[in-house]
Amino acid sequence: MFTLRKIESLNIITLRLFTVFLSLLLPIQVIFPYEIAEKKKTSISNKNLLAGRKYEKSKSSFKKISFAVVTASALNLRSSPNIKNNIIKVLPNGTHLITLSQPIKGWVKVKKTSDIYGWVSINYLKYYQPKSLPIVKTENFSKSFISILEASIIEYMKEIYAKNKLKKHDKLSLVIQDLSSGEFLASIRPRRILKSASTIKLPILHAYVLQRFRGKIKESPWHKKLIEEMIRYSSNPSTNSIIYLLGGTGNVQKILSDTNVYEDLSLKQYFPVDGKTYLNKISAADLNKIFVKIWFKNILKSNSNIQTNKEISQEMLFLLGLPGHSWIKDRIKAGTCFSSNKSVNIWD
Repeated sequence: MFTLRKIESLNIITLRLFTVFLSLLLPIQVIFPYEIAEKKKTSISNKNLLAGRKYEKSKSSFKKISFAVVTASALNLRSSPNIKNNIIKVLPNGTHLITLSQPIKGWVKVKKTSDIYGWVSINYLKYYQPKSLPIVKTENFSKSFISILEASIIEYMKEIYAKNKLKKHDKLSLVIQDLSSGEFLASIRPRRILKSASTIKLPILHAYVLQRFRGKIKESPWHKKLIEEMIRYSSNPSTNSIIYLLGGTGNVQKILSDTNVYEDLSLKQYFPVDGKTYLNKISAADLNKIFVKIWFKNILKSNSNIQTNKEISQEMLFLLGLPGHSWIKDRIKAGTCFSSNKSVNIWD
C-alpha cells in the first residue's frame, strides 16, 4: 500500500509506501541551482569517489541530489563534518542515504529516509542512481488505468515476471493516495485479501486505544511496555498478551468491525512461536484507510472529541515512528529503486 503527500514549499514530492509485503518508503528529489565557474569546471569521476580519494570541493555545485549506500560494516553519522564527539547514530552496512551536498574535505551531508540529517565520510559510501520505471506511451494508455503512474507500475511488474524475479502467483496489492487532495493515483488489487502477520498488529493497536478511550482498559506501565514491544519490535508474545487483554481474537474482531473502517480484516489466530500466522488476513485498502485516519488525527469516530482524537492519533504515529532493533537494517533494498520521471522517485 502506498500513501503520497505533496510538500509544495520545498518542491518535494513524498510517497509513502505501505503494502502488505513492504514497509514505508520515502521518495524525495530536490533540485538545486547550479553554476559553472567561468574559467574551470572540476569534475570527479565515480571511480575516484568509490576509491575514497581525497579532493577539494568543486567550484561547480551538483545539479541534483544523489543516492548512496553505506559500504562499511558500521558508519558514524555526525552532526558536523569532523571526528569530534558529535556522533548522532551509527549506520549499519547497507543503509541507503540521500546526499545533500558536494563532498567537502572528505565529508558529505546526507539524509536518512526517517528525516535524520548529518555528515558521513565519503570513503565508506557507494553512489548510485535509481532505475527508471518503464515508459508507458500515452497513445497506448487505457482508461482501465487510473493514472500513468499505475500503468507504469503494472508494466514494471510485467518485466519482473518476465525475468522470473517473481513467481506468477505472487501478486502485487497496493494503494497510492494523494493526501493533499484525497485522489487515488494507483489502486491495484486493493481488496485482495492477503495473509497478514505483522501488518495486522496495527489494527490490534487500534482496538487497544479504542478500549482504553472507552474506559474498558485502565492502562498500566506494563500495558505500555507490551504495546511498545508489539509495535516497535513486532514482538509476538507481547501481541498475544494484548489480544488476551482485549478479550481474545473474537472480541478484537468485533471491536474493529464496529468501527466500519475494516471490510476485509479477519483476526482468528494468536501468534505462534515461529510467527507464521495463516488465518489472519487483511487487504491493502483496509491498511490504507487506517493509515489515512491516523495521519489526519481522526482515529476515533468523527463525532469524538477533537483533542482526544488528535492525542491518540499522535500517540499511534509516535509508536509507528520508533526505531526497531539495532540489527534491523534499512528496509530499502539495493537494486529495487526506480523513478517514473525526473521529479519523482519511488523507493521500493
